[in-house]
Amino acid sequence: MSMTRPISMIISAILISASSLASAGEFEINKNAVTLGGKKFFRYSAQEVSLGDWGRKRNPVVGKRGLDRVDSLRPALKGNVKKSGLYTAKNVTKSALNVKGSFSVPTDAWGLEGDDFFELVKEKRCKFREVHVENLSKLAKEINEKKRWINAMKEHNDARVVTSAIYVTECRLTQEMIARHQGKFNGLLKGQKLEIVSDAALEKSDVIEIPSRAVIAYALHAPKWDKKQKKNRTKIVSWTPDKKGFK
Repeated sequence: MSMTRPISMIISAILISASSLASAGEFEINKNAVTLGGKKFFRYSAQEVSLGDWGRKRNPVVGKRGLDRVDSLRPALKGNVKKSGLYTAKNVTKSALNVKGSFSVPTDAWGLEGDDFFELVKEKRCKFREVHVENLSKLAKEINEKKRWINAMKEHNDARVVTSAIYVTECRLTQEMIARHQGKFNGLLKGQKLEIVSDAALEKSDVIEIPSRAVIAYALHAPKWDKKQKKNRTKIVSWTPDKKGFK
């Protein structure tokens, strides 16, 4: 895959190429975190963020910690994205899939409801992929060279960047589910394009490909600045992984 393509196209290609690959393993989803390969990922507002977003760390006394999204740094990821193999989830409960009051996958586009998504994930009919920034030093350089980004971020001691995200790539429907929702499906998502199809066509193609922003969890890094005081900061010199806030 050419890494000169726009990052949105890169991520889309990563996500929709999943169906032909075998699962790389399993990971755990719980209310406050996803655990994959011994690493924990935040869940709060996962449906509102994507790889390369930045925002302010949410650290309430009561409630979930995570990111309050501000903006996207996605152009800074060009040529600097790496993907994992495919995973399925284990030990899944309905409450664990619930993020900020709603299921994290935007299923309304297909008429697929939250309970259906839970059923598909529990039965291992949905596949997931972890996508991350490969070179953090390169990411810092790209951000430092963009005045709008660096000037906004340096004002916040609690600034964080989404450096890794777990995406839902696809879900394979059961025939019972297709029959149960007859007449409700209004399309299949092919990458970022919605293609209207009939229910008859859906019965022949039981795989729903998920849009590229279907994030269920994410990891954060905090920037280390060249100066402690905000007014004197000019650049990010390194990063610190944010591991605080998991319960």
